[in-house]
Amino acid sequence: MVQCAALNCTVKSGQGLSMYLFPKDPKFRKIWTLRLKRDGFEPSEYSKLCERHFEKDQFAINPDDAYNVKFHLKSKMLKPGAVPSVFDYTDPKKKKPESSLSVSPVTGTCVSMASGRRSTALEKIAKKRRFSVLDGNQETSASEINTNTTIPQQDFDDDVDEVKANVEC
Repeated sequence: MVQCAALNCTVKSGQGLSMYLFPKDPKFRKIWTLRLKRDGFEPSEYSKLCERHFEKDQFAINPDDAYNVKFHLKSKMLKPGAVPSVFDYTDPKKKKPESSLSVSPVTGTCVSMASGRRSTALEKIAKKRRFSVLDGNQETSASEINTNTTIPQQDFDDDVDEVKANVEC
């Protein structure tokens, strides 16, 4: 399987997107290569770019127009002299991992997938909003609550449901 040569693109042949070989014409081959902004990259005879890197006006038949008249293209054909212009030049080393949390319905424990850190649903709620727990005559802020603080189960369940609604699980 051939993967798209563009930086940060994970498209591979066989995923339903059109793939285009680099032009044989040295002038256009050089333009395509420079547009990639990949230091030291020299395309091989098999190197390809996927359709995502071309504006719609670079295709012989505009994909939207073809769809509107129910004309289904097996593959989209580029115009002669088409030049890729849509790229994600973000440094992959500087991209932050997508963080997501999973909430255990039994324990209310959250696990951050980015850091692997475990914390209780109560801690997540405390970070999200400030609330107080009355402990006798003393008011305790959310950040001062320890894991032994007792909260009525229904209130806890409601708060866990709120965390779940606001957190990707």
